[in-house]
Amino acid sequence: MLLDILEEHLEETEILWSSRRITMRSPNLDLRGLAALEARLSAHLEGLALGARESRESLEAALTGCDTDRAFAAAAALLTTRDPGARQGVRQALAVSLPPARRGITEALCHMPLKDDTRAALEIQLERSAGLDPAAIEVLSFHRCLPDGNLALAVPGGDRETRRAAARAIGRMGGRADWAQWLVGDDDQAVRDLALQAAARCGLPWAHRKLRLVCGDGERVSPESLRLLACLGDRSDIELLRTCAHRHELGDAAVAGLGTLGYTGCVDALMEVVGDARLARAAGRAFKRITGLEPPVIAEQSSGLEIEDATFEDLRPIPDAGATRALWRERRAGFDAHIRWRDGEPLETGRWKQAPYLGDLLTRREELTRLWMQEPALFPKLELDAPVARQRAVTA
Repeated sequence: MLLDILEEHLEETEILWSSRRITMRSPNLDLRGLAALEARLSAHLEGLALGARESRESLEAALTGCDTDRAFAAAAALLTTRDPGARQGVRQALAVSLPPARRGITEALCHMPLKDDTRAALEIQLERSAGLDPAAIEVLSFHRCLPDGNLALAVPGGDRETRRAAARAIGRMGGRADWAQWLVGDDDQAVRDLALQAAARCGLPWAHRKLRLVCGDGERVSPESLRLLACLGDRSDIELLRTCAHRHELGDAAVAGLGTLGYTGCVDALMEVVGDARLARAAGRAFKRITGLEPPVIAEQSSGLEIEDATFEDLRPIPDAGATRALWRERRAGFDAHIRWRDGEPLETGRWKQAPYLGDLLTRREELTRLWMQEPALFPKLELDAPVARQRAVTA
């Protein structure tokens, strides 16, 4: 009976963590909503921790399995206990687990408070690996306690995962500008994207210029680079996003980017693709995100899928292209073309300087990214993927 209850706690923890990962960039959830989700997650972890002695064997087995969310749940439960042996088991599993489980364990070590013994063990692990342990880099930089100088070898000499972790660490901890510049030229797309994000977070003067060059290069542009351009850009970047919206593999990111950038010229670009069956829903969402206006929808529509096979996005209403364009022609004069808009209101990035907890999770992340490019020393310990309580503590 007890093991059945613990298994239910484990499954609920998996579900909640997966949901949290998805909603971290949600336009429909704010910090208060995220805190409520995290409270439910913590309650299940406490339940698991209370029964950790009885379920220790199954929890440790999950650490070496092939399921990321289950590995997170097991690792977080073991870290919640006061047993140093349980924490040691998590650290040992980190070194031998398969990549999916290693990701879950790493996420747990980032999400949970970092105990002194775990921090010391990770520092030793990093030293023994000559600075080339990606999990240790990830966890220590996430908690803002990566020792100085530990990226010197990881940047030029690490494998792909190590270079990705190093790029994220540069964004969190700062570092030499030439490290970020080196990684921007990496042969791995994810490393390049992360290095550009790090350069922006550090306020490096060449970051926006380099990003524009990347987004204008048909071979190097990626969805992530377009999203970053939308966070940092100005009206002169609308044309780049407009062009990329017509490329199949970039369309969704470019359309979402137009919604992020938020100028009236972005809405004009959206009107070009609102009649495209593949992009219509995304264009409708971006239109509403900028203007606050609900796009008229097609009265009768079919997704072409059985209900049980359809995703949430498949079931969204499809905008009526002609009626949406007519609505925009009617209302366009009420929007100043020189400022950015969000939900029909002027968007002022400076508000987040005074109140970094404002807004939905997506807008908050985007505007803080823009703000950090201008003032990189602002909120140096703020980690947007950290638990809400930790975020509030460093911005109080």
